[in-house]
Amino acid sequence: MRAEKVFCRFLWALLIATVVLHAAAVATRGGILWGVDAYAFLPGPWLAAAIFVLIVLAWPARARGEEKATARRGIERGKAAAPAPLVRFRALGLVLASVAFGALCWVLREGHTLLGDGNALVRSMSRGESFHPNEPLTFLLQHWIHGLAAPLFARAGDDPAMAARDAAALGSAIAGALLVPVAFAIGRELARSTNREAGATATADRLVALFAGLVVLSQGGVELFFGYVEDYTFYALALAFYLLAALWTLRGRAPLLAPAAVLVLAFALHFSALVLAPSLVVLGVVGWTRPRGGRAVVRDLAAGALLLVAADLALARAFPGYHPAGRVLDLTRLVIRGAPSSLSDYPLLSWRHVLDFLNEQLLIGPAGLVLFVAALALAPPRRIARDGLAWFAAAVGGAYLVVCWIAGESNLGYARNWDLLAPAGLAFTVAGLALVLRSPWRPPEARRWLFVLALVSLFHTAPWIAVNHSFDRSFARFQTLPLGLGRTEAVVGSWYAAHRDTSEAVRWFERSLAVNPANNIAAFSLGRIEMERGRYPSAARMFWVALQTRPDKTEFRMSLIDAIVRGGGRPEWARPHVDTLLAAAPRDPALRAISGVVWLGLGARDSAAADFARALELAPDDSTLRALPVLVDRPDGYRRAVRERWPALVGS
Repeated sequence: MRAEKVFCRFLWALLIATVVLHAAAVATRGGILWGVDAYAFLPGPWLAAAIFVLIVLAWPARARGEEKATARRGIERGKAAAPAPLVRFRALGLVLASVAFGALCWVLREGHTLLGDGNALVRSMSRGESFHPNEPLTFLLQHWIHGLAAPLFARAGDDPAMAARDAAALGSAIAGALLVPVAFAIGRELARSTNREAGATATADRLVALFAGLVVLSQGGVELFFGYVEDYTFYALALAFYLLAALWTLRGRAPLLAPAAVLVLAFALHFSALVLAPSLVVLGVVGWTRPRGGRAVVRDLAAGALLLVAADLALARAFPGYHPAGRVLDLTRLVIRGAPSSLSDYPLLSWRHVLDFLNEQLLIGPAGLVLFVAALALAPPRRIARDGLAWFAAAVGGAYLVVCWIAGESNLGYARNWDLLAPAGLAFTVAGLALVLRSPWRPPEARRWLFVLALVSLFHTAPWIAVNHSFDRSFARFQTLPLGLGRTEAVVGSWYAAHRDTSEAVRWFERSLAVNPANNIAAFSLGRIEMERGRYPSAARMFWVALQTRPDKTEFRMSLIDAIVRGGGRPEWARPHVDTLLAAAPRDPALRAISGVVWLGLGARDSAAADFARALELAPDDSTLRALPVLVDRPDGYRRAVRERWPALVGS
């Protein structure tokens, strides 16, 4: 069978390339090969041991032809010895596998929040926030999980963000447990769709299904479920449910409404689910071509549209003033116009982007995109043209390929923002497997092919999980990530600053500004350190730098006002910034009082008195505000206001 031999050659090429790339990353200590650098941050023998295990387990699967029948029979006996509950997908076996995987996700959970927006998430959760415009249902779900689980992890005297982090990690691990039955159900559907030789047994199908499920569960993107603190885990789980529902629909086991309803849920979890819309259209076209399928397709799509409208109305009701449809249109316009240049330090057609794109796909693979592209290129065009499953796989993988290419590095840098595209690895893998298994396969070859693919995937993913479980190793790896624009240095400096190692923090922030003088995080953080040292003019300069790139940040502007006033600088420099903040929040009593103090410094006593009176009107019980009006007529009123009342007004 020509296709079978070609795909087997591809598999061995993937195995060799994966090992070589990991070895090269160890030799270069990560950096440029950040997608395959996990072994570089583990003890030296780990890579050699992993290569040895990979060879020992994969070597028997190299057998081909009748002259190697003995080796093949040995492999088949090993497969036949697998526990019956697992091989046959009995309910008890799935439950045990789910519990075991969920427990593994929790025990080996991420030991840091350096990647993604984990730090921002735990802060928002600990403050009780429950809304994000791009992922409304996910943020609400995180809020509920925090309310239920955070009390279990709270300890007296600890930062509430630590309990929020553990609560988010628990939600991630639970989602991992739920992924297991879905992954094996996907494997079962793919096994049923396999083109097999006549006479293939049901046991062959179950083994193909088992190994296909293992391939899905062993990709690098599964790190999302290992206590990863971010918002893409639940969307990835919903994506898996969508792929399963779509496979059911293609086999006639479920109506088109099933994947449509799951897609609406995925959309509410994260608006990026819109990338799946073309694949739903393909499902509709396939259904339309079936006998008496047109009416069912129209009915199901109409019901799906009603569900989408209901979800839009429900979200708008849950968050007054929020319009999901309008938000999607805004995001669409942003994508069409292109992201702001400040978010990227290279164009999409540069070699730097190509390298980061490939690293990202290796990280969330190693099968993923490589498998999908190879399967699409090697599959016979005539068969794809008349195969509904192949069309669906091409639509899913093709749409994600476009999105992954144009996503760019975003605001965090490609290597840190890997989680944004991690669900795509699941889509690529399932789409690739669907295309590969539609080629004619002998059952033993299909089992061995999937078995080795799972081994290669575990060789890549296991060290990735091990590194993320250890803070020290993750921190060492993070310092090598080529995020660009001084972002790596700024994050490292922020960690040292949070742990009161000021000298190291200053060193890293200065390195960040040397790379990118406009890095607002580094500039703002240096400004805060200068404030603590009482160097107010220097702090004001740093806050000014930060404000130039992020004029929308109230914290930056308020800090600049604070530094100007405390430093004895000219109050007229602070006045425009106070007016900017007042225009956005005219009913903020503290801000109104700050305005009064600045007016007092300018000698405008009437304006100061008016602002103090307005502040008291807005907050009549505030003792700090009640003490301000008496300072208006004192010669030293401004100096006393700054010395005695200013810290309480600015919250420091």
